[in-house]
Amino acid sequence: MITENYIIFNDGKKWLKGKTMSKETENTTLFSFDLVVYPHSVVNNLNDYLLFYSEVEKLFEENDGKIQSHIEEMLKRIPEKEHSEFIENYTLELHQNQYMFPSMHRESMFITLYNFLEHHLTEICHQIGDELKSNIRLNDLKGKGIERAFLFLKKIPEFNFNKISTEISFIRSSNKLRNYVVHNGGFLPNSKDDIVNKFVSSHDFLSGAPGYKVVFRNDFIPKYIEVLQSFFYELENEIHRFIDKYREHS
Repeated sequence: MITENYIIFNDGKKWLKGKTMSKETENTTLFSFDLVVYPHSVVNNLNDYLLFYSEVEKLFEENDGKIQSHIEEMLKRIPEKEHSEFIENYTLELHQNQYMFPSMHRESMFITLYNFLEHHLTEICHQIGDELKSNIRLNDLKGKGIERAFLFLKKIPEFNFNKISTEISFIRSSNKLRNYVVHNGGFLPNSKDDIVNKFVSSHDFLSGAPGYKVVFRNDFIPKYIEVLQSFFYELENEIHRFIDKYREHS
């Protein structure tokens, strides 16, 4: 039944492995409305990030078009022998607008999105632990960040993420790439067999050789957001399936 902001299910079954549910909640399990809608709100927030990213990328494209048009117009007015020198004056500006600034923007968005993922996934795990009054909490587990969160979610038997195993693999590989961006200036590991280099080489929206800096193409961020949304959509589905199990036994 639904009481104010809580969905209440009466069931004596322990739903977490290894005696992880306290006696206090063996007969009453609470899921707040906030928890039920949390993953969906995360998906909506990711749409805002995608819109922001797309608008900034559009500005780069528009500015590049203006520069190119200006160069073409000016070349019509000056002697052909001076064309090379004139174009050379715009080399830095073209490089900044076509490569440097977009690269900075994409790296920044990648790090921002990772922080967004880690924060909200951690919050959801804490909230699940609190509302189930689980004897095993997120902070009790080894590891950190998204890996610890994934480990916590695995301890809920009714949660099954087989449908998005590819997305979870993508997130884990992105996490490793993020570490090289943050801690190694974006330079990739030297071994071509490293999982990060294999991840980069397997996707058209990333490029970079071992020992060199990774390049984020303009379609990487939309792909990353798509993967994150798929994950949170499925997390929402698992929460609802968990609730449905309680309804079946109530």
